[in-house]
Amino acid sequence: AWAHFIVYFLMMAISWHYGQKYFPVPYDLKKFFAYMGFAVLLFAIHAMIPFPSEWMKMAVGTGFLLLFVLPVVRIEKLHLLLRQGQ
Repeated sequence: AWAHFIVYFLMMAISWHYGQKYFPVPYDLKKFFAYMGFAVLLFAIHAMIPFPSEWMKMAVGTGFLLLFVLPVVRIEKLHLLLRQGQ
């Protein structure tokens, strides 16, 4: 499993490198890593909470998913609206 992960990560990194070299796309890496950090934080919090039942675990996980998705949708929607106004 770790070998697959490492190989896929290397393929992604090489692809990104050559993509930026020949077809540069101005990715907002700061926002990307902020989203990833927030997702990992929510996952870590969820993993540390002891739940009495699977139903409670799924309910809290769904709440965390909404806690992640709703702000992202709001931020990206605002970003798209601002871009259309220019």
